[in-house]
Amino acid sequence: MIKSNKKKILLAIIILLCVWVTIGVSDYLWVKSGRLPIFCINREENFRYYGLGYYYDIYSNPVTGNFEYAFTVFGRTVTSTFTD
Repeated sequence: MIKSNKKKILLAIIILLCVWVTIGVSDYLWVKSGRLPIFCINREENFRYYGLGYYYDIYSNPVTGNFEYAFTVFGRTVTSTFTD
């Protein structure tokens, strides 16, 4: 009985982790192609979009007009296309 409950809990955690990764990757691919993220919210009316454990800083470069972003997961920047 106890092993059955542990298996169910482990399976639920694995499923939630897979859903979280799928959402994060789809948002990343969406932003990388030059669009705003689907599963993020913009709470502060600025250029930061928050997801579950990750966020994007998205700007339009004032000189070139190119779409630039920084992708941060759990407070660590993973990738950034910002130019100096």
